[in-house]
Amino acid sequence: MRGTAAAAFSLVAILVASGIGPYWAGKISTMTGSLTAGLYSLLALTPIALLLLLLAASRLKGETPEARLARAAAAGEVI
Repeated sequence: MRGTAAAAFSLVAILVASGIGPYWAGKISTMTGSLTAGLYSLLALTPIALLLLLLAASRLKGETPEARLARAAAAGEVI
């Protein structure tokens, strides 16, 4: 279960990072006519990414080892 979660997280992170970054920079550079503006606009995504990271981290505060084991057992993993 841990390996599957790590693989899924990596896949999603790579796909999102590889897709949104170039798309955003290209879209902004086309709108403004400046590639420099497009690349600098990527800095606008940093606070959004930080906010999402903090939101995900706050959801893990209440996580206990017992809850993880119970969820793993419910998913069929041998404990």
